[in-house]
Amino acid sequence: MTSTDRRGGIATALNRTGQLRRRRAEDIARGKATPSLAELSAIPPEEMQRVIYELYVHQIELEMQNEDLRLAHVELDRERSRYFDLYDLAPVGYCTLDEDGLILQANLCAASLLRAQRDELVGQALSRFILEEDHDIYHVLRQHMLAVGEAQSRELRMVKGDGAVLWVNVAATITQDEIGAPAWRVVLSDITERKQTQEKLRIAAIAFESHSGIVVMDAERKILRVNHAFTQMTGYCEQEAKGKTTSLLSSDLHPMAFYDGVWLEVQRRDMWEGEIWQRRKSGEDYSARVTITAVRDEAGKLSHYVADHTDVTNHRLMEQQRLRNESAHRDMLVREVHHRIKNNLQGILGILRRYANTHPETADAMHHAISQVQTISVIHGLQGRVVTAAVLLCELIGAIADEVQNLWQTPIAHELSLEC
Repeated sequence: MTSTDRRGGIATALNRTGQLRRRRAEDIARGKATPSLAELSAIPPEEMQRVIYELYVHQIELEMQNEDLRLAHVELDRERSRYFDLYDLAPVGYCTLDEDGLILQANLCAASLLRAQRDELVGQALSRFILEEDHDIYHVLRQHMLAVGEAQSRELRMVKGDGAVLWVNVAATITQDEIGAPAWRVVLSDITERKQTQEKLRIAAIAFESHSGIVVMDAERKILRVNHAFTQMTGYCEQEAKGKTTSLLSSDLHPMAFYDGVWLEVQRRDMWEGEIWQRRKSGEDYSARVTITAVRDEAGKLSHYVADHTDVTNHRLMEQQRLRNESAHRDMLVREVHHRIKNNLQGILGILRRYANTHPETADAMHHAISQVQTISVIHGLQGRVVTAAVLLCELIGAIADEVQNLWQTPIAHELSLEC
């Protein structure tokens, strides 16, 4: 109902009240004896003038009282409009509950908050809209308020009419309704956004204190904040690093042009990622996996840099050890293959020698084949003994001489320098 509708209703009520009063006065007048004309003529003129004057003054008083009454009703209407603005249009939900927790009255914000019609809320238990897991919180609020008689507030979750869940701060106090019965005044404030922000901050705080060293810098690359992992990794505490740039971690293993290139890449792509040599406070160089990310505000203006540092020194050492182990294992397999090839060739040589002995007519051809196989066998024998892939000339000559000596049963003398 609008203010105009209420003023029209009040005017109609006042008009009906005036008509009823007029009828009642006429009934009273008819019940009394009416003076005759003779009696009225006997009244002295001076007395008649005084009575008329008194009646005139009384009429003016009645008109003034009527105007005061009209102004009072106007002010009352204004106050009711102001109450409507303050109560129904308030940015928080207002509810009046009876002593059993049933809703007697709710404003527009409460209805909007719970996604329900105002008339649907009346007569409903407020607990019906509270998430089941938080009923105990609401019960404790009621019990505590009844025990101490003072206003209480709790944060709990409520369920909207469409099933959505929201966080609400419930503030309640005990009062009395229009007939003096105990009642509750409840204020419902939506704190969902604040709770979500708190959760994001909590997660961000956990992420910040991760195992990686994190550095937060301003747009001028000056360090604003570092986490505990950064201090453990570099030896610099936050007080020592704050206000400085990350150049305090620069290592001589990289030229300055390298670091300039890193920041040029960050400016171009808003990020850089790679391995970099850095220097601890103790002067020790270490290898780190670094990711630098540029942070921009809603307008796209650069506001911060965030750098994530991971010490990969142990990983690099383990990788180098792995490569050495793989190389040693590969060399061992190669030597084993050469050794087996040599053994197989030695068997072939034995077969060729026996065939040459039993078939003298093929002796020249067999000795030529034996010589070639013997040379290949010698080379594989050498590859099976040494670690490196190259065969030294002195080793090759000595091995061939030994094999020829065994083949011909004739001593062969050979002198080689130790530096061959």
